[in-house]
Amino acid sequence: MSKRIISLVIGLAICVSSLAFGIVIKKASDSNDVFAADSMKDGAVLENIAATTVGDAGSLLAYDKSIGEYVLTDDVTITKSGASGNPTYKALLGIFEGTADATDSKTLNGLGHTITTEVALFDEIGNCNIKNLNVVGSITVENSDLVTVSDTQTAFGVIAAVAYNPVTLEGVNVDVDVTYTGNSGSNSLFVGGLIGYG
Repeated sequence: MSKRIISLVIGLAICVSSLAFGIVIKKASDSNDVFAADSMKDGAVLENIAATTVGDAGSLLAYDKSIGEYVLTDDVTITKSGASGNPTYKALLGIFEGTADATDSKTLNGLGHTITTEVALFDEIGNCNIKNLNVVGSITVENSDLVTVSDTQTAFGVIAAVAYNPVTLEGVNVDVDVTYTGNSGSNSLFVGGLIGYG
């Protein structure tokens, strides 16, 4: 219990300090804490990304040309043992992972869908927007799951371990139990319910 409280306090402190580094966290405009998944808006023009280099058959991620955003078309479950073979997870990583140097901003719109996960969504993200997404589950973090920030710093976050300017989170609701079983040694460990280090 004390580990969870410590993680929550650290996570809140990091989220507050993240505002100074260009990470914007917005409250959902909806009064509900959890978004309800809506059907696609009228006029949605979905492009099947399975034909692209980042997409696989069976992916629940599509590109909506009418709004210029990547959208989830249904709820997603990502298990730790099956993450590398999950077509939606692979597509998410292919598009958003490591986008710190990207020149064009990308948006992931969950459309109110829920990702149930046993792993962090990303190691590093940048120059992106994530919105209207619910993330639930339980993650057991080992040392191999930590992202190296510097020689003396490591990080873990449910959405991303590290976020580079600019990143906007809007209406992203996270309800994930995180248990750390490793040992960071003399390194500083940054843990966040949303972003670990930014």
